[in-house]
Amino acid sequence: MTPGLVAAVIGIGLLHGILPDHGWPIAATYALRQRRRYLAGVIAALVIGVGHLLSSIALVLVFLLVADAYALHEAGWLPVVAGALLVALGLWELAQARRGHGHGHHHHGTGPLARLHAWAAARLGRPQDRGLGQLAVVAILLGIAHEEPIQILAICAGTTHCLSLMVIYSLAVIVALLVPTLLLIVGYQRHKAVVERYMPHLAVLTAVILIAVGLWFMVGYGGG
Repeated sequence: MTPGLVAAVIGIGLLHGILPDHGWPIAATYALRQRRRYLAGVIAALVIGVGHLLSSIALVLVFLLVADAYALHEAGWLPVVAGALLVALGLWELAQARRGHGHGHHHHGTGPLARLHAWAAARLGRPQDRGLGQLAVVAILLGIAHEEPIQILAICAGTTHCLSLMVIYSLAVIVALLVPTLLLIVGYQRHKAVVERYMPHLAVLTAVILIAVGLWFMVGYGGG
């Protein structure tokens, strides 16, 4: 597991975590209704982050079982295929950003993941009415209803450190959830202009990382 690969996974996790539809507005809304707002904000962000972690690890365990059953890690073609998938995902991110959906995230389309996202929101009630138990359910569903686990699974397919990388990714998401949650509690309006200015560039940065890692795998430097 090379430092460059670890840095790439951390970068993807941080970029994904600070996007609004990963749950930090929900965590902040919950915290603003509590007496000890900052403590509640930290707890709520951690609950959502751990939910992401659990859903991600579940996907990784399924992949590892399949990989062990079919000896996929012994297949020399797997890193090349994984690299090609990462490049394709990166190009898709770039295409979405160019269409203007990078601001506010670009997963709210009409596909199955978008429908799952909408289904979960419709059945879990308003954000301000949710307790910690419902936040945990929201977090697990949010972890599934995005394409980020697919990106990390593609990285897993090109290396033998799949579970470790997913844990690193999830911890980066947790850190990225904490910061905007606390900022929103302090006073989001004071930081809104800065957040909105940089939000459209997050998809582009994610795409660059995905393409770089994909090419790295394809030329034979990413595995192991």
